[in-house]
Amino acid sequence: MGTYTSLLTRIKAVFDSNTLVQTIVTGDTSEVDQYKKNAFPLVHVNVLPSPFASQNTTGITRYNVMITVVALRNEAEVPTTDKYWLHDNMHSNLDVTRDILKLGENHMIKDIEESGISLTNGGSADPLTFTRGNLLDGWQQQWTIDVPDSLSIC
Repeated sequence: MGTYTSLLTRIKAVFDSNTLVQTIVTGDTSEVDQYKKNAFPLVHVNVLPSPFASQNTTGITRYNVMITVVALRNEAEVPTTDKYWLHDNMHSNLDVTRDILKLGENHMIKDIEESGISLTNGGSADPLTFTRGNLLDGWQQQWTIDVPDSLSIC
């Protein structure tokens, strides 16, 4: 198995182990919710450009990956005058999806499966609200992940 497939397999296993996650998809960011029957919360994995010459070792392949975790917003049928909490589940969605993202990050750092695949940088997570016109709320974070490789110039 190549490093790219190993990367995707490892990320999928991390989020599959979280009982809160209902759907895991991959592809371009514009395809986060292309399937109309997705169950939420949803994790979207988008592999970004992978550096070559900037790596300091030949024993790993480095990948930049955008992880997006979203949940579907539901508006309450009873209007409210509370302007702080509003009348939907946006804050609840942000709470749950951040927990999913943080647990995924922790699993990638700790490498519980001892795969050698490790998160080297997680950066800040950015909140998403009202995204893509279909009322999805959640968090997005770029991960830098090192995957061991056995490529040799000999």
